[in-house]
Amino acid sequence: MSFRFSWPFATEENFYPKVKVLLTEALNKGTKPPIIVDTIHVKDLNLGTKPPELEILEIGDIADDRFRGVFKLTYNGDAFMSLQTLVEANPLNIYSHLTPSFTSPKFLAANASVKIPLTITLSEITLSGIVILVFSKAKGATLVFRNDPLESIKISSTFDSIPAIARLIQSQIENQLRLLFREDLPAIIHKLSQRWTPNGSTHFSATEKEGAAPTSPRMKPVTLAEVNPDLPSLSPTNMVKLNLLSSSQQTLSLVTPVIPDAVYRSMIERHQERDDESKDDDDMSSFIMRSRRNIKNGKVRPHRKVFDLRKRSHPSYDESVAGANTAPQPQAVKN
Repeated sequence: MSFRFSWPFATEENFYPKVKVLLTEALNKGTKPPIIVDTIHVKDLNLGTKPPELEILEIGDIADDRFRGVFKLTYNGDAFMSLQTLVEANPLNIYSHLTPSFTSPKFLAANASVKIPLTITLSEITLSGIVILVFSKAKGATLVFRNDPLESIKISSTFDSIPAIARLIQSQIENQLRLLFREDLPAIIHKLSQRWTPNGSTHFSATEKEGAAPTSPRMKPVTLAEVNPDLPSLSPTNMVKLNLLSSSQQTLSLVTPVIPDAVYRSMIERHQERDDESKDDDDMSSFIMRSRRNIKNGKVRPHRKVFDLRKRSHPSYDESVAGANTAPQPQAVKN
């Protein structure tokens, strides 16, 4: 069993502008690479003329107001999307704001910002994956991909004449699209499906007004004391450790600068050696004091050893000396 789509289904007025706004929010959500220095805008969007193919694999729950099923989605159409942003062309200025000033060289004009407009066109998208679709008349539709649906995509950009940059852009865009299909696309489809629910249009318009209100009051930041008032404050020991950590020397420069209130590693090791020696002395002194205290209280009696320092003659030596003294005397010879 399969579905047949009446394509393009997005013939409603202002459909594409709303989808562009949602896609722009999704692409700019989170942390962007340092090379992108401007907001990513969806310049053009077209769903094409070829519909996707949807094959039913399993029907889990079906009723008048709800539906749940597992499908196989295959798409090889002519949809395309164009993105526009600004990129930093100077490599010295990309990561300069992440390094401390005393560890980076002092350039005059070499690290000046060079922003280049970048236009990216995504086309010839090929998708194939397993989709879990849950539809409720009260809550809308939820679509989740069980696997990675992106098989191939053609990316054309301003830097196609430079193969190295073109390959880098290709890999970065593919990774971003995989993240989009896995996390952002289900939220976008759910927001769009709420417009067809009984109370969804009112909720959708109210959400748009709340998001577009520039004078909405900002939320007050929550402090740790408000979360847990009974939590004790930082102890003086922790404050001393944090102070030492913040004032420690962290540099890769060949020339060590004079930093006030800085602790050098050589000084730390010297103090550690002194502490170790003082600990050994303390242990020896405590051992001596404990031994004296035990002797005084009579718990431990010292063992007395007596050494005889008188010189004793060796018996073999005495016999040899006596034999030498009693040697026979030579006798006179009579004529």
